[in-house]
Amino acid sequence: MRAETVTDVRPLQDRVVLVTGGGRGIGAAIALAAADAGARVAIAARHEPVETRARIEANGGEAFSVAGDVADEEDAERMVEQTAAHFGTVDVLVNNAALLETSPILDTDIASFDRVMNANVRGVFLMIRAAGRRMVDQRYGVIINIGSDLAVRGRADYAAYAASKGAVLQLTRTAAIELGTHGVRVVMLSPAVTNTELARPALEDPQTRAELLSKGTLQRINEPEDVAAAAVFLASSAARTVTGCNWPIDAGVLAR
Repeated sequence: MRAETVTDVRPLQDRVVLVTGGGRGIGAAIALAAADAGARVAIAARHEPVETRARIEANGGEAFSVAGDVADEEDAERMVEQTAAHFGTVDVLVNNAALLETSPILDTDIASFDRVMNANVRGVFLMIRAAGRRMVDQRYGVIINIGSDLAVRGRADYAAYAASKGAVLQLTRTAAIELGTHGVRVVMLSPAVTNTELARPALEDPQTRAELLSKGTLQRINEPEDVAAAAVFLASSAARTVTGCNWPIDAGVLAR
């Protein structure tokens, strides 16, 4: 079978892509970009992500939506199974669902720490396990875990979040080692700060925005579409030898 190239107009033609946290922000952008690339897209979120589904369908794409909590074992299994029942398979999983809570490490209460770790680590693990079993059986699959530049660098007030993304990096590497012989690729895509609803209050503060811009060599803030474009490439067979690694989308933050 011919591998897609970076110049293909629809590099995910007829692939089934399941995106968690697809109701807004980066997840919604990835779902829309995957549909534009020819994929049939399942959008998962804690609440039915009807808006993202409607946008895909309005553009002539094929979409399915499912509500559930990635950190709940039964929900994780159900979301994968419902996607497979609807589309016939799951070719690509994008683990985007995540929770961000910030506080100084000495002031972080255990409930907050546990919430972040449950959503960001337990949830990724459960979704990898649920989708990975199916991918192993079909001897094909791609798992893209959305990480963060904070997986490999520190930042004050982000102890739980940074620790969770560091754990996701190790889940990525381990899963890539275990699943590679079964035809399954696993990668982590790590954006720095991105212009989403979650980050917008900080970006609207001139001092904070200037500080964030100064961290990257390009002095730019990611747009969700920047992350989505990279996800589409990694999901395609143009990236068929890319696995077990961390892809920063950070405007040069990690170059410093």
